[in-house]
Amino acid sequence: MKHLSTNQGPKLMSPRKYSQYSNKVVEGYIAELLADTVPTAYARTMEKLGKMLGEALARNICAKDLNLVVSTAEDADSLSKGVISALDQHQLPHKLAVFWNHHYQTGAGSVAPIVNKYLETGFDNAENIILIKSIISGSCVIKTNLLALINNVKSVRFIYILAPVMHADSETNLKNEFSSEIAEKFRFIYFVTDTVREDDGTVRPGIGGEVYDRLGLGGQPVNVGYIPKLVQDAMLQAS
Repeated sequence: MKHLSTNQGPKLMSPRKYSQYSNKVVEGYIAELLADTVPTAYARTMEKLGKMLGEALARNICAKDLNLVVSTAEDADSLSKGVISALDQHQLPHKLAVFWNHHYQTGAGSVAPIVNKYLETGFDNAENIILIKSIISGSCVIKTNLLALINNVKSVRFIYILAPVMHADSETNLKNEFSSEIAEKFRFIYFVTDTVREDDGTVRPGIGGEVYDRLGLGGQPVNVGYIPKLVQDAMLQAS
């Protein structure tokens, strides 16, 4: 396992730990996330990382299983698009679920209630749930979105958590939020863990800041009325 130290000022120092799924190409893309300032370039890099996460996922799942791809609205047209392209390339069947979370801090911690959602018909028949997020700082968003699905997906065998970057404590924290019966189904696929987390939950160096700003969305999708093209296309195909 390789380590890389970044030095971008006192608040940004964090030993990066690369996972078994990483390689030199991935490391280059992760570095690009910190350098890209143009939203379209940032989104393209996220899509490339999504495809590589999808390739790693494809090596772990049964070809006959139905997969439920679960995305936040902000990640849908970049990271999640890349994951789906890998599933399509390997002819792995999938359904789509997209959530619009209102993510904010309270005195008791972070919350992310679901304000809107898109669930593709047949989502509840999935054997695998695949939760995708650009960065996992705590367990809030993943926990909220999984709880919204788990009671409806009766035959789930594995729950995959995909992210380019995670905080080093996120895996343990997420498992602690669920019963052992559910936690035992978790499988984590990520490229990097960081150890520095600021008071507002931002992981450093993470993915270079808040994904909403880096993607040029102008704020959380639920606040700006953003509908991902991925959802628009899925609704058009269903009509």
